[in-house]
Amino acid sequence: MGIDVSKIKKPMITEDEIKTCIKMGWDEGAITAEERQMLSRVFTLNDKTIGEIMVPRENMAILDRDATLEETAHLISKTGFSRFPIRKEADPDIVGFIHAKDVFRLIEEKKPALLRK
Repeated sequence: MGIDVSKIKKPMITEDEIKTCIKMGWDEGAITAEERQMLSRVFTLNDKTIGEIMVPRENMAILDRDATLEETAHLISKTGFSRFPIRKEADPDIVGFIHAKDVFRLIEEKKPALLRK
């Protein structure tokens, strides 16, 4: 009894070989630095738990789609989060997302707006 190691399939290409190909592609200009970074992060994603990536719904800072940019900026500075789900009034369903940098860009450009747009 035991495991017949001759029947265990070995990968045709290893993770290290893929990483080498990514580096070679970057060195030769075939992929950008951003693409290289994204591809490299694929290998670290497997090492993370869902709790390290996502915020539980009860801990989320959710914006109402009728919130002003000033109200949104206040919530951003209060929470420190960078991405915010948007809901329609008291509806629990998420209707969109906004990134903190976009809020501050709109404020800087002095464009009055609601999140519903």
